[in-house]
Amino acid sequence: MKAPDECANILEVREEIDRIDREVIDALSKRFQYVIAAARFKTSEASVKAPDRFSAML
Repeated sequence: MKAPDECANILEVREEIDRIDREVIDALSKRFQYVIAAARFKTSEASVKAPDRFSAML
């Protein structure tokens, strides 16, 4: 992984952006698996809304 100021040309910058994009997509995929798992526990409207969780995330 190169820092932005270590990139010698646009190709290196793009390679780093692409690498980060792959990491982001992988992280979102993993997160979605947890969202699916959480759905098993959301058995009521109140548990779906989760206002305490919403406030904590902000």
